[in-house]
Amino acid sequence: MIRRPPRSTLFPYTTLFRSGRFGSGWFEDLADAGHVLGCSVELASGHLSNEQQSLNGSIGKGTDGKQSRSRTNYLYVGTFTKDIYVYEDGTKDVWALKDVVSTIGSPSFLIANRAGDRLYCVHELYEFDGQIGVVGAFVVNASNGNLTFLNSRSSGGYGPTHLALDPTGTVLVVTHYGSGAVTVFKIHEVDGSIGEQLFFVKPKSTAKAHMVTFDPINRYVVVVYLGLDNTVFYKLNKNSGEMVPVEIPLSNGSSNEVLHASVPKGSGPRHLVYNRNATHFYVINELESTIAVFSSRIPEFNGSFSLVQILSTLPAGNKVTSYAGEIAIHPSDKYVYATNRGHDSIVLFAVNDTDGTLIDTSIKFFSSGGSYPRHVVIDRSGRFLVASNQKFGGVVQMYIDVETGDLTPGQQLDVPSPVCALILAK
Repeated sequence: MIRRPPRSTLFPYTTLFRSGRFGSGWFEDLADAGHVLGCSVELASGHLSNEQQSLNGSIGKGTDGKQSRSRTNYLYVGTFTKDIYVYEDGTKDVWALKDVVSTIGSPSFLIANRAGDRLYCVHELYEFDGQIGVVGAFVVNASNGNLTFLNSRSSGGYGPTHLALDPTGTVLVVTHYGSGAVTVFKIHEVDGSIGEQLFFVKPKSTAKAHMVTFDPINRYVVVVYLGLDNTVFYKLNKNSGEMVPVEIPLSNGSSNEVLHASVPKGSGPRHLVYNRNATHFYVINELESTIAVFSSRIPEFNGSFSLVQILSTLPAGNKVTSYAGEIAIHPSDKYVYATNRGHDSIVLFAVNDTDGTLIDTSIKFFSSGGSYPRHVVIDRSGRFLVASNQKFGGVVQMYIDVETGDLTPGQQLDVPSPVCALILAK
């Protein structure tokens, strides 16, 4: 059963800032859907695109993921230091450090645009040089993957934690765990730099907006509020930047309800992923260390997506204090992976290909290779994943057996306080 918050808590927000006039430009149809459905893991660092990447990278012979390949990958690691670490991986599955890019501090979440020539990050700061939180942009060198600083802006809130580009690459949405605010920025078409703030939503201080993404067919902006135990779905006007909650008419015909996906009180939803066909989405709950599976069928006469399953990310009888970190889905849609910070593991769930649920008799656990795995991202071919161990152990590449989903440890990279990894294929 879903324990639904009172309606007054589903959208306790006050619009404080808006620039531009409300007008045309709503994402009402599927014209832009291809920008999302065909994208690959490197475009959104394991979130919106991680779950609907295509298998264009085609897995080669064998099942353990250790095949050689002709393309080059670049790996960008965000940290809780001041640096972004840049690695290059040629055809022999060996990551080589190319550069260490100094920033203003805590470049903790990284994404790239669809072309892969611009990188954006949040600086998870509570104040810097008179600014409360910062969002930054970098140019990605097409020939060698190196980064060049482009510009930065105040993010408009305390403790920015996550960000997402709309599929056309014209607006950037940023969420803040500290203040709970959600801000929308224009992206300049000429050079991809971050432009003026278009829109600002101020929630309750306890909302703790932890993640933002776009649903696979570009209907909604999706914001995960850890402090509300709720995920709220918005329409975005890409011209004005205005975000408006989606409302579903109730059966009585006299009122509407904000479209949302609630989890049991105290669960603390952190991130979510969709499967490629957008039939289901999977929410990882930080505080209860669970995964909630939702049907993405639009409800009729009800504002709530259907919660169909909740499973623990920890083994039965676990006594270790642990908090769920990240969730990722394999490009084949056959496996879901999640990290446990404290138990220091990556849990593997097989997905039921009939109903999208997780098979509770097939749960497996693998060491993260370090301590406090905050993030995990899967290569777009499905050959390997990269885990970021925040406290110690650095970044670990793990090969994926495509027949079973099992993980085999590979190279370990000595990166201090890694908290996010982004893979770009060239």
